[in-house]
Amino acid sequence: MISSPHRRTYAAALPGRQVIGAATAAALTFAGSSDAFALDINAEPGLITETVATRDRLKYYDNIKIYGAEAVGERPRVYAMPDGVRLGNFLVFPWIEETGVYDSNIFGSAQNPVADWRSELKAAVSAQSQFPRHQLLFNIDGAQVNYLDNPSQDHTDGGAHVRGSFDVDHANAVSASVHTELKHEERSSSTAARDAAEPVPVWRNAVSAGWTHDAGKLYGTLSATAESRDFFSVKSLSGATLDQNFRDQMMYSSTLRGGYRFSPGFEAIGKLRALRAANEGDAVTDRDSYGYEALTGLSFETNPLLSWKVIGGYGLRDYDRTDLSNFATYLVEGQVRWLPTQKLSLYGTARRTIDDTLGADDGGRVNTSIDLRAEYEIYHDLVAVGTAGVTKGEYIGLSRTDTTFAAGAELQYFYTKNMLFTLGYDYDNRDSTQDNYDLSRHQVRLGGRLRF
Repeated sequence: MISSPHRRTYAAALPGRQVIGAATAAALTFAGSSDAFALDINAEPGLITETVATRDRLKYYDNIKIYGAEAVGERPRVYAMPDGVRLGNFLVFPWIEETGVYDSNIFGSAQNPVADWRSELKAAVSAQSQFPRHQLLFNIDGAQVNYLDNPSQDHTDGGAHVRGSFDVDHANAVSASVHTELKHEERSSSTAARDAAEPVPVWRNAVSAGWTHDAGKLYGTLSATAESRDFFSVKSLSGATLDQNFRDQMMYSSTLRGGYRFSPGFEAIGKLRALRAANEGDAVTDRDSYGYEALTGLSFETNPLLSWKVIGGYGLRDYDRTDLSNFATYLVEGQVRWLPTQKLSLYGTARRTIDDTLGADDGGRVNTSIDLRAEYEIYHDLVAVGTAGVTKGEYIGLSRTDTTFAAGAELQYFYTKNMLFTLGYDYDNRDSTQDNYDLSRHQVRLGGRLRF
């Protein structure tokens, strides 16, 4: 949320509590699909990459644009946002949500799908500092998932995230991020073991630190990240223990992202990344490797209603094991945003990336995807969101390719400052060269969120 210049800039014109309420609620409302449409070039995940000079520049430049070029998802909707609770120098925003979901294929089966209803009880508490300078943010969240007819698939997720930024001076800031979460890889996932009888717990921990310089035309962030992924063993369909520890990974990466502003709305951007991935697999499954990525491109506006971001480059993975073939591929990140009317915002995203996370049967994936998103404001308190996309996943170490089509629609009703209702539908179709990974699934969701 902090790395989004439009939301941050508009908030600068609002008074205290409304600033954070608008920003926090907007993030929670539209976060469901943000990951799919946020480019990796935008910022180091988890880090706050703004300086005092950045915010001062955006107050002048983006406030000029915002009156004629404001996306539906960027509107603060102060009238429908919670006020939060002030605790000293922090504003705290708790919420709790209950969602009922009908899933036509809970196991992701290629044949004889099993349908079931499930409830998702979620809660979170977010806090943001109100210091004159510097920033500190906390977030704690949890979720309890219960199935009506298949209690063996019940699971509990949770996580915590702390982010901070220290303004060294007008042009420089030091930031850090600490994240921990326990999530579950459900059986319908393309990376899950086909013979798992229950969701696989995955414990992820990450710590990042970075330095940002941004003043004038040249800007950049130098960061380092250490991340661990621990996969827990679960029961197999036969009742025996299914070992998943071979998928455990440690990843160390350093990234340099930067740009040069030719003029307002026109920038040259680039990214350099070095990666060391290590896992605790045996002689057969060990996937220790070094990785390198380099991308460069442009971010520009055709006009205030039409903006583009396009970068391309190359990535490679060099494995320690001599019997594994190293590979290299082109990489792409591209995004277009079009605001044809005040009530309609359209987005398109294309990318080709390397995913180093180990699957149960593969050593990672090269994903090529195209995603579309539309946001339409039916009324001031009723917003419709539609998405569609196709992803081609090429599995490293396997002769397997998955082509997945996904589409969805959602209505968001801002009933009061404290109540938000959602109604949604999602469709997924996965066509794999290995027939047992094929998938067709429909999901219908109805939820309500109580916010304070």
